Amino acid sequence: MADSDDQLPEANENNNSDEGTISSFSLPDLIVYTVTSDPQYPAAGDSVTWTVTVKNSGSGSSGPFNVAFDDDDQPSLLPTETESVTSLAAGSTKELTFTHTAVAGDQYWFLVDSDEEVSETNENNNSHAVELSPADLEITGVSYSPESPSVGDDVTWTVIVKNNGPGNATAFNVAFDDDDRPDLLPIDTKPVSSLSAGSTVHLTFVRTATQEESYWFLADSDDQLPEANENNNSDEGTISSFSLPDLVVYTVTSDPQYPAAGDSVTWTVTVKNSGSGSSGPST
Repeated sequence: MADSDDQLPEANENNNSDEGTISSFSLPDLIVYTVTSDPQYPAAGDSVTWTVTVKNSGSGSSGPFNVAFDDDDQPSLLPTETESVTSLAAGSTKELTFTHTAVAGDQYWFLVDSDEEVSETNENNNSHAVELSPADLEITGVSYSPESPSVGDDVTWTVIVKNNGPGNATAFNVAFDDDDRPDLLPIDTKPVSSLSAGSTVHLTFVRTATQEESYWFLADSDDQLPEANENNNSDEGTISSFSLPDLVVYTVTSDPQYPAAGDSVTWTVTVKNSGSGSSGPST
């Protein structure tokens, strides 16, 4: 406004003012640019450090804002943790870290400007979600010893369980049974405290050999772990050959050597097992 104190008499007092408006502002655009974790493939039970890179991909600088971390899809409401950023220039990035013990079944959300303090060119790209990396338990081998047992021998079964990853496995059980439902009342179970991705564990079970039985083995028999593949946890084992006995009457002798009618005769019978396996009781 000219002559704002109205000191001058003018021929036209109605053209002393004008108006100006900023037609456009350079606004920020805050996004979750990357999320990484340590360990790289976090699983339930791991203490995980999440590193979040926030980027201002807009043309204007931002003022202060918060970044929220939560285990549900509403990180703006009572988040697990928040970190503050004082400002972020256009094109700049800022790294923030959150540490949390992973829980089976959880997902995690990260939200930039969780309190909606900053006006942005795009308000719909502020969040990012991640999932835990599941384990994948597989029975990769079943063997038994001795190779050709006799009926009635104690047979040691060795089971190899592998975690194909990508996540580590927390505690689980491996079941051994003589039917195809080892998850229900198995003969025996063995605990495994943990199994990292790519690792294997060998477990043994002892069972008396019979010709009628087959055996089943099941990893995570209590269904405690979410896995990448739930269909490769079991395997079956059968003894392919037994060492069987072959009982024969080997010799028969008498006392007296040449018995006659009326003699009291003691007969001595020698029974031989000419087979490769032991026999059980017989008459």
